[in-house]
Amino acid sequence: MLTAYTWVQGADQAFAFASGMAALAAVLRLVGAGKGLVAGDDLYGGTSRLLAQVAPNLGIQVTNVDTTDIRCKTLTTKYLLLSICHCVWLRSAGCVCFHVESCGIMFALVMALT
Repeated sequence: MLTAYTWVQGADQAFAFASGMAALAAVLRLVGAGKGLVAGDDLYGGTSRLLAQVAPNLGIQVTNVDTTDIRCKTLTTKYLLLSICHCVWLRSAGCVCFHVESCGIMFALVMALT
């Protein structure tokens, strides 16, 4: 399955995890110390705790932002100009919360950081 997914996405590698928390733990190891992670402000409780309690112990600065802000003032002023951000963490659109991210703006942010 991972081989097929890698081919479809045009990626070098793909990874599968048993849970979102396992995936997030792996992502934190990839981000690394001295880097930053931007996350939405409406996350699963376990995700919020992992980002608030574990990430700082790994030397990762986590900042939560309102991902529904269509004008994206918070994101553009704080993060488009800062090179510390190395990861943007968004929750799945299938989340039971009725909170819809401005994915186009988040995608633009990610592309600006790469």
